[in-house]
Amino acid sequence: MNLLGLSCRENSSFQHNHFSGGLPDDQRIALEALCRRRKVDALVWKRARAFLLLDAGEDAGTVCRILDIGPTVLTEWRFAFAGAGLSFFGLKDYS
Repeated sequence: MNLLGLSCRENSSFQHNHFSGGLPDDQRIALEALCRRRKVDALVWKRARAFLLLDAGEDAGTVCRILDIGPTVLTEWRFAFAGAGLSFFGLKDYS
């Protein structure tokens, strides 16, 4: 259940089964590297993990449950990522 009392499955407008088209190799590699970093903002890690899970074929409902996010949040992330690419993650340099 999310804060609105709806489970991911109950949101009928968000029943995309897979991340359409998949990630290009360079983006997937960059997101995998980001998830392996020792220091990364939790929200950045969660966003990266969401796209890796979708790319691996997990459905949106499963991704929402794994990451404890609502379907609206995932939808917003998908639109933002589609428009901004990797810059959507607003990465900080921790080196």
